[in-house]
Amino acid sequence: MIDDSYDVCKKLSTSGIKTIYFRDKEMKKLEQNKCLKEVSNWGEIYRIIKNESR
Repeated sequence: MIDDSYDVCKKLSTSGIKTIYFRDKEMKKLEQNKCLKEVSNWGEIYRIIKNESR
């Protein structure tokens, strides 16, 4: 799941769903874990997805 909502990403990742949090500078930070990755651009999203498919 890719989303820019703090609440959605927090809820999904704590439920064990792999989530990518697309965060802008002014948005709240979430602590990364095995189900949550924080990114700030589409290149980072691409690299995460590419590495997951290996």
